[in-house]
Amino acid sequence: MTAKYLDYIRSQPCLCFAPPPSEPHHVKLLKGGGMALKPTDYHCIPVCRDCHENIHRAGEARYFGEVYILNSIIRFLTNYLENL
Repeated sequence: MTAKYLDYIRSQPCLCFAPPPSEPHHVKLLKGGGMALKPTDYHCIPVCRDCHENIHRAGEARYFGEVYILNSIIRFLTNYLENL
Protein backbone atom coordinates (compact mmCIF):
# COMPACT_ATOMS: atom_id res chain seq x y z
CA MET A 1 0.00 0.00 0.00
CA THR A 2 2.87 2.41 0.58
CA ALA A 3 3.88 2.21 -3.10
CA LYS A 4 0.38 3.39 -4.06
CA TYR A 5 0.60 6.20 -1.54
CA LEU A 6 3.95 7.33 -2.96
CA ASP A 7 2.41 7.30 -6.45
CA TYR A 8 -0.39 9.48 -5.06
CA ILE A 9 2.16 11.92 -3.58
CA ARG A 10 4.00 12.08 -6.94
CA SER A 11 0.72 12.98 -8.65
CA GLN A 12 0.19 16.02 -6.40
CA PRO A 13 1.52 19.54 -6.99
CA CYS A 14 4.54 20.67 -5.03
CA LEU A 15 3.71 22.41 -1.75
CA CYS A 16 5.17 25.52 -3.42
CA PHE A 17 2.59 25.14 -6.19
CA ALA A 18 4.80 23.75 -8.95
CA PRO A 19 2.74 21.39 -11.15
CA PRO A 20 3.06 17.60 -10.83
CA PRO A 21 4.89 15.34 -10.96
CA SER A 22 6.39 15.83 -7.53
CA GLU A 23 8.99 13.94 -5.57
CA PRO A 24 8.05 12.46 -2.19
CA HIS A 25 10.05 14.06 0.61
CA HIS A 26 10.18 11.94 3.77
CA VAL A 27 9.56 14.32 6.66
CA LYS A 28 12.16 13.78 9.34
CA LEU A 29 10.41 15.99 11.92
CA LEU A 30 8.24 13.02 12.85
CA LYS A 31 10.72 10.19 13.10
CA GLY A 32 12.49 8.91 16.14
CA GLY A 33 15.82 7.14 16.23
CA GLY A 34 19.07 7.89 14.48
CA MET A 35 19.70 10.17 11.54
CA ALA A 36 20.15 7.24 9.15
CA LEU A 37 16.60 5.94 9.64
CA LYS A 38 14.14 6.99 6.95
CA PRO A 39 10.64 7.90 8.15
CA THR A 40 7.62 5.93 7.01
CA ASP A 41 6.35 6.57 3.49
CA TYR A 42 3.14 7.90 5.03
CA HIS A 43 5.09 10.90 6.33
CA CYS A 44 5.83 12.25 2.85
CA ILE A 45 5.02 15.58 1.29
CA PRO A 46 5.03 16.36 -2.45
CA VAL A 47 7.80 18.73 -3.55
CA CYS A 48 9.40 19.62 -6.87
CA ARG A 49 13.09 18.89 -7.49
CA ASP A 50 14.17 22.45 -6.59
CA CYS A 51 12.25 22.47 -3.30
CA HIS A 52 13.54 19.00 -2.46
CA GLU A 53 17.13 20.13 -2.84
CA ASN A 54 16.45 23.33 -0.87
CA ILE A 55 14.79 21.40 1.97
CA HIS A 56 17.85 19.20 2.31
CA ARG A 57 20.08 22.28 2.36
CA ALA A 58 18.04 24.48 4.71
CA GLY A 59 16.10 21.94 6.74
CA GLU A 60 12.39 21.15 6.77
CA ALA A 61 11.27 23.41 9.58
CA ARG A 62 13.26 26.34 8.25
CA TYR A 63 12.04 25.87 4.66
CA PHE A 64 8.31 25.35 5.29
CA GLY A 65 7.66 25.58 9.03
CA GLU A 66 6.71 22.65 11.26
CA VAL A 67 3.00 23.42 11.50
CA TYR A 68 2.65 23.73 7.71
CA ILE A 69 4.44 20.42 7.15
CA LEU A 70 2.39 18.55 9.75
CA ASN A 71 -0.89 19.99 8.45
CA SER A 72 0.13 19.01 4.91
CA ILE A 73 0.84 15.40 5.91
CA ILE A 74 -2.55 15.16 7.60
CA ARG A 75 -4.28 16.70 4.55
CA PHE A 76 -2.62 14.33 2.05
CA LEU A 77 -3.21 11.22 4.18
CA THR A 78 -6.83 12.11 4.79
CA ASN A 79 -7.52 12.80 1.12
CA TYR A 80 -5.80 9.57 0.07
CA LEU A 81 -7.68 7.43 2.59
CA GLU A 82 -11.04 9.01 1.76
CA ASN A 83 -10.55 8.10 -1.92
CA LEU A 84 -9.50 4.47 -1.51
